[in-house]
Amino acid sequence: LTAHDAAGNTGSGSVTVQIDNTAPVALITAPGPDGSHNPDSGPWALRGSLHAAHPDHFEWAWAPGTDPQPGDFVALLAGTTIPDDGVSEVEWPTAGLPEGLYTLRLAFADELERVSESRVVVTLDRTSPQVTLDTPQNGSVVWDPTPIRGQVQDVNLKQWRLDLAPLGG
Repeated sequence: LTAHDAAGNTGSGSVTVQIDNTAPVALITAPGPDGSHNPDSGPWALRGSLHAAHPDHFEWAWAPGTDPQPGDFVALLAGTTIPDDGVSEVEWPTAGLPEGLYTLRLAFADELERVSESRVVVTLDRTSPQVTLDTPQNGSVVWDPTPIRGQVQDVNLKQWRLDLAPLGG
């Protein structure tokens, strides 16, 4: 900026600024959507990426349910030091929490107060699948191909497999 007055005097001043048109980006990379964890097996390792030209602060948090309100979240870790590689990791102590659906949140703000938020819905599950074999009966002797019938029940069933082995082996 340059200014001139009526007496011919000139004054000037300048400032240097950086233009930042890139919003911050937060992304939860582990666990993925629909992740499941047994809360009795220890803390759950969480991982996320944080990228911004001018980072300011971040926060990991969790809340029960699939659509929690901002006030429902419980902070796990908050900080202003962003790792050079942009990777943030924290362990979520799940022992004692009831089974069910939970939302994980990673929020990240830059110096211009722009915020990026990543959310993932996960399941805490400490109940083992219920398995029953209906046929053949335990201890039966079969000589022809015999149907094997049973049931597997679990709200969060991922897979099942039937294994056969010779008696004594």
